[in-house]
Amino acid sequence: MEPMDPLRTLSSKPPPPPGMPLWSLGFRPFFLGAALAAVLLMAGWLWMLAGGAAPPHYGAIGWHGHEMVFGYAVAVIAGFLLVGVRNWTGLPTPTGGRLAALFLLWLAGRLAPLAALPGPLVAALDLAFLPALMAALARPLSRGEPFPNRSILPLLGLLTLANALAHAEALGVVRGSLGPALGLGLMVLLIALVAGWAFPLFTGRALAGARAPLPPWRERAALGALGAWALGQAGLPDMVLGPLALAAAALHGARMGGWWRPGVGRVPLLWVLFGGYGWLVAGLALDGLARLGLVPPGAAVHALAAGALGTLTLGMMARVSLGHTGRPMVAAAPVVAAFALANLAALARLWAAFWPGAGMTVLAGGLWIAAFALFLWVYGPVWAGPGDGSG
Repeated sequence: MEPMDPLRTLSSKPPPPPGMPLWSLGFRPFFLGAALAAVLLMAGWLWMLAGGAAPPHYGAIGWHGHEMVFGYAVAVIAGFLLVGVRNWTGLPTPTGGRLAALFLLWLAGRLAPLAALPGPLVAALDLAFLPALMAALARPLSRGEPFPNRSILPLLGLLTLANALAHAEALGVVRGSLGPALGLGLMVLLIALVAGWAFPLFTGRALAGARAPLPPWRERAALGALGAWALGQAGLPDMVLGPLALAAAALHGARMGGWWRPGVGRVPLLWVLFGGYGWLVAGLALDGLARLGLVPPGAAVHALAAGALGTLTLGMMARVSLGHTGRPMVAAAPVVAAFALANLAALARLWAAFWPGAGMTVLAGGLWIAAFALFLWVYGPVWAGPGDGSG
């Protein structure tokens, strides 16, 4: 798994098609869908905690875990890849009606369990999206400029298998709960791969002074350890996964340090990304400690899910949306507040993992909803409005 080259740029990108702005570029509907999902999925989870009925296919906890990874996080990744692959290869990815159909397929997977459809139909609708996304990306990746990260499509394929396993477990075909754990592990790996391209590029554009890319051996070691840990969620014993997690935490802490530049803390669009990556490092360390019996297992899960995935994806959506609509790279005050609230939500959820109590869990959910509601208020018009598609 080789990281993307952050200095590679493409001189001639395909122009966005005319028509309704929302369907002109892939990040627009998928980031909008992800932000809405973040608010509604958390509100639904709090409602279930208060005694509300859960979707029968998953159950309350199963639905919450599944949708945060295969609903929310997958939508963010889809939006990022649809615009990133397009810009890199110089070939178009779905727009207009094709993009709308792809988005509606993702939406169908979110609505099907809420409509209490039969379990096999829920599974079929939800499982259809990732292969459709892979098909949409396959042509430009195979015919355009050589894409530096050949792991993207195989990782999406593995994520599809993890989702299939989660549905098989929900249907009672397979016993256990390995599917959600494998899905979270693969999503963390996918986010780390994207970060290898985004962090150096974004810091280089925001702060003066060039910096050499990280040595290839360090990248291979960091991503290799994380990849082994992620795939190990499929059944490796704790005595193996624990040391792997701790090694990955150390390697990714060093990776983040290699990206750091003086001045990051003064730029909200940067510190939110570094904060999110800090959550990834902390989550891996907590996972290693949990497998040694030193901390509660839920601490690692929520540091990775609410902390790493929540704040990193929020920062990525904010930065990418501004860049690809030709807007100044400045986070509005409500967005900076959203960044802070998302981190506070992760801290509150981590607290609840160590000292369980419904009050702190509800507080964490409320902070999360407030963060994404603020974000949606500012960025909804950005996604639905005009923009020139520049990066």
